[in-house]
Amino acid sequence: MSWFDDTFLPSLFERFGRETHWLTRKQTAICTRYMERHTVMVDQFQGDRTRHHYYTREWRGRIVTLNYSKLNGCGTISFGSTEQERADLAKRREVERTERELRSLRRLREKHPDRFLKQLEDARNVVKYWKEEIEEDQADPEMQKCLPRDRELLAEALEKVKIMEAML
Repeated sequence: MSWFDDTFLPSLFERFGRETHWLTRKQTAICTRYMERHTVMVDQFQGDRTRHHYYTREWRGRIVTLNYSKLNGCGTISFGSTEQERADLAKRREVERTERELRSLRRLREKHPDRFLKQLEDARNVVKYWKEEIEEDQADPEMQKCLPRDRELLAEALEKVKIMEAML
């Protein structure tokens, strides 16, 4: 381990968290010394191109990125998410999506019962479709690789029908 990983980066992360933040020239110089340099060509106005340097380093399961500015010698640093943080965010987004769908279905049932019944019928047809697809995939060895995704889609469709039927 190095001073950069054990002291410098933790101090920046404690101060800035996951927000992108400008560093001083000295902080930027330290980062450029310890991080891996990458160069990309960036299109400018009227067909001109310029080089842009950025630096990366993996630190405690995060990708740390420093975008360097040649104009002032400073850079912006950002700390990516860990695998656990990405998984937690995906779960949170899935819960929010489900809650949004439930609110939407409740409003539809209350304000437009005829459209709600039509959507229920459509959802039942989707279940029927995925059941037929799974039967066809099981019969064809080439299509058996599609079975896990088809079963997942069937489960989602069944869950929607179950929720909608419970609202009746």
